Parts: sequence; structure tokens; C-alpha cells
Amino acid sequence: AITKKELRSPGEIKLYDVLNGLLRLRNVDIYVTGSNSKMLSKDVMTALRLLDDEKQTFDYIFMDPPYGKLLEKEAVLCLDDSSLCDEDTTIIIESDLDTDFSWVMDTGFGITREKIYKTNKHIFLQKK
Repeated sequence: AITKKELRSPGEIKLYDVLNGLLRLRNVDIYVTGSNSKMLSKDVMTALRLLDDEKQTFDYIFMDPPYGKLLEKEAVLCLDDSSLCDEDTTIIIESDLDTDFSWVMDTGFGITREKIYKTNKHIFLQKK
């Protein structure tokens, strides 16, 4: 996931560099967990509120909600008012090709990238 040019560049390669490099590959699913990971058996809005109570900020947040229900909008609006995101957080949302994300303009986030596949797309958001 790291290009030859990046390997020749001075400085050390960090995990973030590798993960960001994987974004350039097609048909790759990335799952990253660590010793501090935990599973929450709750609906997403309850889980977001519980995590927000812990005052932890995340580098990456990935959403793969059921298509066509606009659940991603509800989650992003919750994240907009939480401590879970800062200016370094990237939110990645998977959706069907027809989902309209014009509502993002009315939040504290901006769309930084859109990656289109045959049957779905990934939208990348960061704080404005």
C-alpha cells in the first residue's frame, strides 16, 4: 500500500501512512483493531453517546449503514456535536450510488473525497 516513491522518501513510515495507502487500492476491506478495542452491542446513536461520555477522539470512523435510510445523516449530526471528532478525524461513509450527501454542507463537516465503485461509493468527511 506504500508506493516505491514513498519508501524512498526520508522519514519513517507510520501506520497512518499504510492505512491511507490502502485507500488507493480497489476492492480492499480494511479492519483495524487494537488491544483497547471493544464491541458495543447497542444501536448506533446510543453507542455514540456512550463513547462521547468517555471524551475520546477517533482518527477514523467508518460507517456502513443500511442503504436508503439516511441513518448516516443522523450519525453525522450526532458526531458534529460530540467530542469524538476533531480536525484530524476522517469519517468514511459507505452508501449506495443514489444517496445524496448535499446535507453535509449544513454540518460542521466537508466532503474531502468521494470514491465511486460499481454498486456503491465511499464519502470522506472532515471537520471544516
